[in-house]
Amino acid sequence: MKVIIADYDEEAIRLFEEQCKQFSYVELSGKFNDSAETLKYVSRHRVEAAFINIELNGMDGLQLGEKLRELNPKIVLVFFIEHTEYILEALRIKADGYMIRPYTMEDLTWTMGNAKLLSRRQKKPAYIRTFGRFDLFINGELVIFSNKKAKELLALCVDNKGGVVTMEEAVDKLWENRLYDEKVKNLYRRAVMDLNK
Repeated sequence: MKVIIADYDEEAIRLFEEQCKQFSYVELSGKFNDSAETLKYVSRHRVEAAFINIELNGMDGLQLGEKLRELNPKIVLVFFIEHTEYILEALRIKADGYMIRPYTMEDLTWTMGNAKLLSRRQKKPAYIRTFGRFDLFINGELVIFSNKKAKELLALCVDNKGGVVTMEEAVDKLWENRLYDEKVKNLYRRAVMDLNK
């Protein structure tokens, strides 16, 4: 799980970084003490969870949380809170969790576990974009096809909405200017083999 921290307190960031090493599934991919830098990073990188101090340089942590949700509606937001009156504000913006400082390792373990579950539930193992251009994403990563016709064959199957696509139909659509012979059948078989990789 890719995690960032946004906090004005350098010592708190250092402590959090050390604590994150206790969780094999956590990758601390960004540490920030400024809201603008945090926003810039999240706009360019995949982040699954953000741990944010309510008090930050630039905008406050709640505003930052709202902006992060605009950039990535699925991001898990956890707030560090030093005063309990901020809890309602954090819940108002639909925070996924909060930790009151000073927190214990037990608190962090519970919160990281929840963040992990939330980030997993939000992941789509496979996502197919069909509007504009055809792309396949597995666990959020773009799949690069080594064979252009394999990608076109997958697009044809998706367009057929789970219905059967025969070899003849596929050849007719993908190699429309070719004769239906052994050479074109071999091209089809190669595209199928490339899809199975």
